Amino acid sequence: MDAIQRASAYRDSDHLRIEQPIAFRMLRRILDRDQVSPAYLLAGAPGLGRREAALWFAMGLLCSREPNSERPCGECPNCTLGSSNHPDIHILQRNTNRATIGIEDVRNRIREPLSRRAFAGGRKIVVLPEAERMTPQAQNALLKILEDPVGQSTLLLIAPGMGYMLPTVRSRCVTVPFRSLGIEGFRRRMEDSIPDAEDAADLFTRSGGDIATAREMLSEDGAREWQSMAQLVDSLLEGGLSPAQISNWSDKLGGDPERTEILLDGISLTIRHAMNGDRVLPAHYARAVGILTRTGEILRANGNRRLVWEVCLIKLQATLH
Repeated sequence: MDAIQRASAYRDSDHLRIEQPIAFRMLRRILDRDQVSPAYLLAGAPGLGRREAALWFAMGLLCSREPNSERPCGECPNCTLGSSNHPDIHILQRNTNRATIGIEDVRNRIREPLSRRAFAGGRKIVVLPEAERMTPQAQNALLKILEDPVGQSTLLLIAPGMGYMLPTVRSRCVTVPFRSLGIEGFRRRMEDSIPDAEDAADLFTRSGGDIATAREMLSEDGAREWQSMAQLVDSLLEGGLSPAQISNWSDKLGGDPERTEILLDGISLTIRHAMNGDRVLPAHYARAVGILTRTGEILRANGNRRLVWEVCLIKLQATLH
């Protein structure tokens, strides 16, 4: 293994240690003590390195070196295979033709790989990069796997927050929190895209410190969409949406299932920005988040999209106006 490959093997660990010290210490301690749980929930906003950390941790679990040594080592036979090629690491990529992960995905793409004999690492690992897209039925099917783990197996769930998972699923996972980078960390990540400190501070506030959201806000299409979200929230605050306008917005918001999570997060962040500008009371913001959370749950359960969004907007306007 050459120097470039060895450097690559440790890169994710370095980023994790610097930018997510709590998550790093938790995962490092698990690897050092070799006390592995059946499931972990890596919870935090996109752009904070959750997927990279999950794959680094997976390689550490399969590394051939002894506990209390530096794992993953980047040099043993398991490490040299890499997370994308290792036969005992399965990454559940969502079918691009569907907005959700369903019960059949859990049965065929989680239970089935875990039921096989491990090829090389002695442990089988499944990574779910979009666990928040699991339907309630899929999460209940996953619960059965968590209640009765198959041999040496580990599930690594990645979601924007704990609230996206059913309480029964959360209770059987070790939660690894990924925190906001803070303004200084945010500036470091964004300095190539937005070097001006004042603009970076404003973008940090508007995006909630979410790197992925911030980068989308800077794109041409993203800027238009976020401006649209700002117009919607302004109308909700003023109580100016007529029934016909609510219907039109519902059609627009419900049109693309792929954008559901982004839209929900966008509305929530825009309302929080308004709260920071003293335009929304904290108590009203908390109620709005509850409405949006419930809306997401119903949409992920394949509810009538247009009707669900219409009810959501009516409730938000009543709450915020």
